Amino acid sequence: EEPDWVWAPDPGLDAAMRDLLGRNELVGVKVGIYAVEYPSGRLVYQRDQDAPLQPASVVKVLTAAAFVEGVGGDHRFTTRLVTDDASLWLVGGGDPGLDIGDLKALAKKAAEGGVTAVQRVFVDASLFDAQNLPPHYDTKNTDAAYRPSVGAAAVNDGAMLIKITPGTRIGGGVLVETIPQTDYFIVDNTAVTTEDDRGDLEVRVRASRGRAGVYVRGSLSADSKGVTVSRRVPDPNLLSGWLLVRELKAEGIRITERAPALAPAPGVAKVLGSVRSNRVRSDVSRMVKRSNNFVAEQLLKNLGVDCSPRSWNCSIKRFRELVRRIGLRSGAFRLENGSGLYDANRLSPHQLVRFYLEAANRASIAPVLLDAFAVAGEAGTLYRRLREVKGRVRGKTGTLDGVSAIAGRADLSHGRRLWFAILINDAKAPVSKLRSLQDKMILALMGEWRPRKAGR
Repeated sequence: EEPDWVWAPDPGLDAAMRDLLGRNELVGVKVGIYAVEYPSGRLVYQRDQDAPLQPASVVKVLTAAAFVEGVGGDHRFTTRLVTDDASLWLVGGGDPGLDIGDLKALAKKAAEGGVTAVQRVFVDASLFDAQNLPPHYDTKNTDAAYRPSVGAAAVNDGAMLIKITPGTRIGGGVLVETIPQTDYFIVDNTAVTTEDDRGDLEVRVRASRGRAGVYVRGSLSADSKGVTVSRRVPDPNLLSGWLLVRELKAEGIRITERAPALAPAPGVAKVLGSVRSNRVRSDVSRMVKRSNNFVAEQLLKNLGVDCSPRSWNCSIKRFRELVRRIGLRSGAFRLENGSGLYDANRLSPHQLVRFYLEAANRASIAPVLLDAFAVAGEAGTLYRRLREVKGRVRGKTGTLDGVSAIAGRADLSHGRRLWFAILINDAKAPVSKLRSLQDKMILALMGEWRPRKAGR
């Protein structure tokens, strides 16, 4: 049962919150707030606390807690390289942190194992089903890196960098470099170097016959220092294959068929080597502090252990079961992806605070989450925020079109803590204005801010 927390409004706080909620940026906007002091249980403030609102990336805290509850914060993922003595298979283990260094290590193990030539390189991504785009990600058709695909053998957060610099002469082409460098990317560049910056440089990445076409159009000023953009890759599993081919060649291994392909590994195959990830708590920290969507959806899909291959339906069902087990009990909620992207989830401020409290009181979850939170004035998405109370506020932020959310913990005096959630939906104001108001609300809830009196 929930404790009987009675709200006795603080007149000074009430006036401060009325002042902030009455600002032009919040007129006609949905704002839900819930704040409670712990361990006393004193209800500090509430407003539309049970309204189902979009939490945006705050939902990543639930994803993190569910994974730690269901799998464990010390879990490690394993990626293997196997052979049938003719070809090689990279067997994905769902690692959200798989990187080029891992593939380099596997290529080295192949060479050390006596491999000198292979027919072809395959990628076995069959741990997951073929639906690599997370739920609701089809809301927008963009190749921005914040909207990545996932995969059992996905590498580099499913993203790439494209560095564009002006050429040596006016009217000539621009220079395009892909990072990482691999034959998976086919560059189609018609952009030109100009005397002035027309601001019409366009960069797109699209699937192209099993590879990724990088299309660069428009112009770049000769005076520019260059532009670097981040883009999602069409298939991060295939990117792993191409990168492995590159590293195998660097080890002197000959490959007859140059292009890697997706295929399950044979039932009987010799293991040439494997790489194990860091403990998953490091991925959780990266996900929560920096709001990494790829890690969130990769961890979510890994929850679908009851299905083979792991599917979104299985993983989301398990996700909901785990958050209920932890403490998401009061009222209705909607959870349909792990990152909070687009219109996939609904939670109330009351539910969020209750969930945070339940998770913070579980010895298996609390250390992982508290270490992962962004820290005011110090780390993550709160690095530039709430510097007046540097180090005293920890939490998770979330931003979508018209949505700004924050939920977390603030340290008060005498060992007291404030747990809070502030969700703003359907706003028209710039997100910078919304964040500024949220920060003042947090300071007000902490007793660190009150509106100036008239005449001062």
